[in-house]
Amino acid sequence: MSDTERTTVVFTGAMAEELRKAVASGEYASTSEAVRHGVRIWMKEREEREKKLEWLRTEIQKGIDSGPGEKFEPEALKKEMRAIRARETRKSA
Repeated sequence: MSDTERTTVVFTGAMAEELRKAVASGEYASTSEAVRHGVRIWMKEREEREKKLEWLRTEIQKGIDSGPGEKFEPEALKKEMRAIRARETRKSA
């Protein structure tokens, strides 16, 4: 028994034309082969997207688990960065 399933897909005229051109040029042996290739790409993209989402969920959870954040003082950060830059400038001079 074959592991295939027949289904009907409706394409726009432009999509159908592109499929016909791909088959006529020899890029694919059949329209079905071209469509299967497209579906394989779609499946891979979905898998990659799910992996990225899982990574993001994990990173978000790490942030949540790390506890409350510290108060951010932009002016204090600017002052610290200026001091670091001044030290680096003196070192390189």
